[in-house]
Formats: sequence, C-alpha cells, structure tokens
Amino acid sequence: MHMKNIQFAVFNFATFISISAVNSQLIPFLNESGYTPAQKGWVLGFSALASLLFAAVIGWISDKTGKMKPMFIITTLLFMAAVFASFILTSDLWIKAICVILMFGIVKEVMSINETWVFQLKPKTFGKYHCFSAAGLVSGSLAAGFIYKQFNSIGLCILCLSASAISLLCGFFIKEKEAAEKGSISLASMKKLLMNKSYQRLLMILFLLMITGFADQFVVVDKLIALGGDRIAVSVKFAIQSLMEIPIYLFSAKLFKKFEPSRLLLVAALMTGVKFVAYGFCATPLWVLIVAALQLFTHPIIVLTSKLLIQEVTPKQLAASAQIVGFAIYFGISGFLTPVIGAWLVERFDFNITCWIFACIAIIPTWMIIKMRKSKGNQPA
Repeated sequence: MHMKNIQFAVFNFATFISISAVNSQLIPFLNESGYTPAQKGWVLGFSALASLLFAAVIGWISDKTGKMKPMFIITTLLFMAAVFASFILTSDLWIKAICVILMFGIVKEVMSINETWVFQLKPKTFGKYHCFSAAGLVSGSLAAGFIYKQFNSIGLCILCLSASAISLLCGFFIKEKEAAEKGSISLASMKKLLMNKSYQRLLMILFLLMITGFADQFVVVDKLIALGGDRIAVSVKFAIQSLMEIPIYLFSAKLFKKFEPSRLLLVAALMTGVKFVAYGFCATPLWVLIVAALQLFTHPIIVLTSKLLIQEVTPKQLAASAQIVGFAIYFGISGFLTPVIGAWLVERFDFNITCWIFACIAIIPTWMIIKMRKSKGNQPA
C-alpha cells in the first residue's frame, strides 16, 4: 500500500477509535455518574444542539477558506480538552454535564469533518477508506469496554486522548485539496442552499432515519442494560454493528455501480423498521446482540448514500457546507430529540413498545424515498 494510503487508513482508524470509545461508553458513564433518565436525556439532547452550532461555524469557515485541515485540528484539540474535563477533571454533576455536552457535541463534528474531508480528497475510494473507520469503531468499542471495566474513566480518557493524538498527527500531514474553491460563500448562498427543495427533502429523510439510529444508540443500549447486559455487552453490541459495516464499505464501489443510491437508501429504510420490530421482541441480551447484526443493511448504506445524494443536489462551491451543515441538521437535531423523546416513551410505556414506535417512524422516510424515486423517474431526460 502506498504511504499516502497508509496515512489515510491510520487517520481514519485512530479518529474512529476515539469516537467509538466515547459513543459506546457514554450511557454507562452517565448512569454510573448518578444522572436520572430525564437528566441523561437532556444532557444528550443539548450536546446535539452544541453540535449543530459547531457545524454551522465549521461549515461556513471551511467553505470560506477552502480548507478543512485547520477545522479538524481545532475541533480535535477541543474534543481532547472536553474528554479530559469530562472523565477526570470534575465530579460535580452540573459542571460534568456541561463538559459532557461539549464532548459529545464536538465528537459528532470530529466524525463529520473526517468523513467530509476524506470524501473530498478520495471520493472514488471513500468506501474502502471507511473500512478502516469501521475497524476503528470495532477496536475502540471493545477496548473501551475492557479498559473502562479495569481502569474506570481514567483509562477511558487515556485511550481517547492517545487515539486523538495519532489522528491529529496524521491529519497535520494530510494535504488540502488543491482545487478547493473559496471566497464565494455568503449568507445569500447559504440561504439558497437551505431553500433548495431537493436538499430539504433529503435532509428530512436522513433526519427521520437518524432518529432511529440514535434510538439504537440510546434506547436499545438502555434496554440491553435493563435486560442484564453490562459494559462489556454494550461494547460487544457496538463492535458487532461496526464489524457488520465493513463489507458494505469494502464493496461500496461495486455496489454503487449496480444500484442507484436512492434504491439502496430505500433498502436501508425498510431494514431499519424491521430491526426495531425485532428489538421490541428481544427478551435477553443475546437476542439484542443478534438483532444488532442487521446494522449491515442500515447505517453504512445511509452514510454512503447521504454523501452521494447531497453531492448531487448542491453546487460545488458549497460542497463542504452542504455536507457539514446537512450532517448537523439531520444528525444534530435528531440527536437532540431522540434521547428526550426516547426517555419519555420508555417511562410512559416500556422498552418494547418504544422500539415498535421507532419502527413506525421508519415508515415515513420509506414512503418519502419511494416518492422521491418516482419524481426522479418522471423528470424529463
């Protein structure tokens, strides 16, 4: 493998180790810190709003300057500071809540910038490089579960900081895209982007699918713990799901040659509904882990198709903004609503009914994708 390719592989692998370490252990960490389900929902919700604010600023600056590297470096340094503050610096619940909000908000932007930057530099081989991201998620999830159990939050902090330092080093030596366009971004152009009906419809579809994605990350993890699963079981769930994503990323080029992105997105939406119906029937931790393997047909397809479909409906000079701001809207707002709604539904009903309600939510984007495909088919050539 060429040296530059190795650099990209390590960059993705290390970045996603730190992301998965936070994502996989955040719920157990908040539970053990003493937060109530309602407080936990609000902490997770406000972290999504923080992510939305960061994304708006990052997307605008990236397109204005034509550079992604400075934003990645600054965001990663902020993430490392927030990780240290959350896991080590304070034990006060309110101060810790603020630190966790910043940490979990920034980690979404680290992921968004990584994916957008690699997609811009390596659009044809993005899927293959994302295999290393998935491998990082698998490794990070399993390592985080073991380290947290043996060394508590201090060990988890060291894991996150070490992986982030490696990704920061790799990112520092990655060159910017030579033909990056800059200087043409204005509030008017951003408004035009947000008023684009095709863009709006796509973001609504992705927003609804991400609601179920966050429910998998929060509600299903809480159900797994309620059924008797421990930190290791939570880590195994994240590892299984990350492992299932690798084949899709590995064969993405062949997949997209054979099928349209919108058709694949339709499959992902249908399988999302199926997955949550199955989650509702799970009565043991083992069955939750088995159903989690359906990730093969959902999240990786949504990640890849979202990049391609957003690229199709936006102008080149707004390439970074369209991806980062779009990501913040469908990822950030859904990330705010899902923990709050999920916590209320679980208290009002139970885990099983809540899972079936999220399965019903998946029907809406499925219908919208079918309509989108029909409208595309009716357009004149």
